[in-house]
Amino acid sequence: MNRRHRLRGGPAFAAVRARRASGSTGLLRLALAPNGGRPARIGFVVPRRTGDAVIRNRVRRRLRALLRPLLPDLAGYDVVVGAGAEVSVAPWSGLTRDLGVCLAGARLRLEAGSGRSR
Repeated sequence: MNRRHRLRGGPAFAAVRARRASGSTGLLRLALAPNGGRPARIGFVVPRRTGDAVIRNRVRRRLRALLRPLLPDLAGYDVVVGAGAEVSVAPWSGLTRDLGVCLAGARLRLEAGSGRSR
């Protein structure tokens, strides 16, 4: 993922969380917010309790690989994806399905104006 697709800094993450629609599954949490028609920007939240640096980096690499083909579809949105340790060993098909469920749910809530998932 190149620089223009990276969401960086605490204020940017906070802005997405403040005006977001969210979706979650057992493996992933996702926040989606409009960004004014700019290219999609993606940020990842992988807490330290997930594991050591090797595991956290593996989780980020897997998430980047999942989202890379979706970047054209996500143009106009900022996305924050949160994950835990189980993502590092989860089957690819399960991650793909969970990401699709999270994105679809967040988009529906964003269009309906209801915001957060319940």
